[in-house]
Amino acid sequence: MHIRLPRRISTPGSPECRAPWRVLYGITFSLFLLLLSLAPTRGDSPAKIDHPMPPVRGESGSDTSSTEPENEVPDLLNASSEATQVWRNLATTALKKNEMDRFITLLKGKIRSDAPTVITADRFSYATCKASKIFLPSLDLCLLTDLLGTTDLQELLAPACHEPGKDDGSPHAFILWLLQDDGRALHTFLQNFVLNSGISAQMPYSFTTFYTLWQLTPAKERSRYLNLAIACSLVQKEIAEQQPMLRNCTEHLLSMPELYNYFREADKKRNLLTDIKKLSPSDLLYVVQLRLPQSEIDYVHKKMRFRRDNWGDAYGSIEYLMERATQNSDPYKKYTFSEIKKLGGVCRDQAYYAAYSARCKGIPAVIIIGDGDRSLHAWVGLLSNDKSWTTTGSYGYNTGRYLNPCSGFNQHESTLLDSNNRLSGDKQAMAADGIMLSVYMSHIDCKEQALAAAKFVTSNFPLLTAAWQNRIKVMEQCGELVTEKDWKKVHSELSRLYKKNTELIDLAQDIQSSKLMEGKNDLTRKNALKKDARKIAMFVDTGRMDLLAGALRRQAEIPARNGNGKELASFFKSLIKQYASRADVLLTVLETYKAMLNEYAEAVQGNEKLNEKKRTALVQSAWRSAAKDAMTYYGRHAYETGDYFVIKKAHAVMFKIAEFWRMAGDEDRADDIEDEAEKKLKESRDNTT
Repeated sequence: MHIRLPRRISTPGSPECRAPWRVLYGITFSLFLLLLSLAPTRGDSPAKIDHPMPPVRGESGSDTSSTEPENEVPDLLNASSEATQVWRNLATTALKKNEMDRFITLLKGKIRSDAPTVITADRFSYATCKASKIFLPSLDLCLLTDLLGTTDLQELLAPACHEPGKDDGSPHAFILWLLQDDGRALHTFLQNFVLNSGISAQMPYSFTTFYTLWQLTPAKERSRYLNLAIACSLVQKEIAEQQPMLRNCTEHLLSMPELYNYFREADKKRNLLTDIKKLSPSDLLYVVQLRLPQSEIDYVHKKMRFRRDNWGDAYGSIEYLMERATQNSDPYKKYTFSEIKKLGGVCRDQAYYAAYSARCKGIPAVIIIGDGDRSLHAWVGLLSNDKSWTTTGSYGYNTGRYLNPCSGFNQHESTLLDSNNRLSGDKQAMAADGIMLSVYMSHIDCKEQALAAAKFVTSNFPLLTAAWQNRIKVMEQCGELVTEKDWKKVHSELSRLYKKNTELIDLAQDIQSSKLMEGKNDLTRKNALKKDARKIAMFVDTGRMDLLAGALRRQAEIPARNGNGKELASFFKSLIKQYASRADVLLTVLETYKAMLNEYAEAVQGNEKLNEKKRTALVQSAWRSAAKDAMTYYGRHAYETGDYFVIKKAHAVMFKIAEFWRMAGDEDRADDIEDEAEKKLKESRDNTT
């Protein structure tokens, strides 16, 4: 609006003429402002001028006063307190109106747009993520709903609500609690899920269990026992509900919620040997993996007096029963702690007694199983202090594997014992956040960012198995962006880390066979596999017979499938000669040899140029050659000692050789070898007992 004022008629500078026009000017301008303030706005509502929203086009093409939905959510990388408050208000409103699906959809769009700022091929701006109070909570919500397969979190949790209709224990209240303190509870839950290689299919059970435990906990204790609740939630359902070692047990077995309550109460009464409030969820996994009745837990508290730093002595406190080992006797009726203590046992009984009793006292413990020249053996690993694991009862067995109750996989003991693999709190958080970001970027098809985040984690935490597993998975999902050169580089990086984390060998071997050897000619494959096998052979003493078998199989498959019996025999003859004095390694070699001979037999039977008689002769000749080589180089070592456990291992090897003779058509020789093996085992058993 423009107002035209009257012209002055007095001379400039004349005070007596200037004053009346000043008054008139002031009155006119004041009236203008008054009329402007009284003018009605659209919808007869007061105009909002503090935070004007830009108008957008409606379907009819006219301007509307509504805003685009995505403008409701602030920039996720905005570190201001105002942005944080807006985000929290939106989350609360979405929960109240049961519109989390819409809210999370908006968050996904924001994360997609912010991704290039956070992560590129050259850098990961972790500081930017941390500076914002809403980026990581947004990522957590989106990743959680992807893993759960639903955005309706309240509907998912409703069946687990103990007291429907009670607000303070409702799914709504639980989700609000997860997002408090910048989403610390949810973030910690997801971090430990990815660091322990959690299975997506288990997430609905884990998340529902977490909600159940939250309901059981008084509000003032929820933060205090957060790590314990997360650990209880991450144990796989099948493992949490597995049948115990106990026999004829008529007592009630503590469920996971009941175990959670037990550990909380025991901690408050100071009946534990650790402060479970300070232990990480990853360590607490090996405390809550405990399927027992209350009576067994009570026995530990009443009868066992070991300290945390010497709980390993519980292993040796059980008398070793040689008769149980040699006669395969079983003196137990109930397999309780008191019965094992009274009757004694073998290594697996000692390991069970030490590990499960340690868990009852809040000490993380695992049972480790390894193989060697003296057959399978079991010992115990314990978190003897807050920083390091130790083992008791290995007796020269320098490697073994234990069960991870979150992933359900058997892991190599080096992942516990090697202090380099144990990340501090800040480093662990950074590694987990990088993995979570890469997983989610892959989910929403931001492939470049997914690859960059995955690479960032392996570059900064090269010994973390979960980081490499994630990187390989993301590379597979981003197939068109990943070249053979990229796979070669990853294989090379993993190969350099063999000695520091033997679990990485598995990953390198998978890449070698599935990514690098595909479509290559036989000569190229042979040269690459031979070089690879030499590296694997360096780890025979780590007990990774599975890796050795895999490497041998990949090499032997070429002559076996080509029907080249001479090359196959030559390959295994050198191995039999090399490992003739190592019964555990030789048994692995022979088992692999057997599998390859079966493939060779299929190749020969498929050769239409040969008649049936010739085919049979070639196959039997191959089995005979294998049997002769094994007898020539191992026979002289088989019974050099009277040690029962060494003879028992020799018994297994000789029965494998007898099987070869039988496949060669020589039943009599096979029977003779088996009879001799049985005789030697009996003599050793009699002498031992």
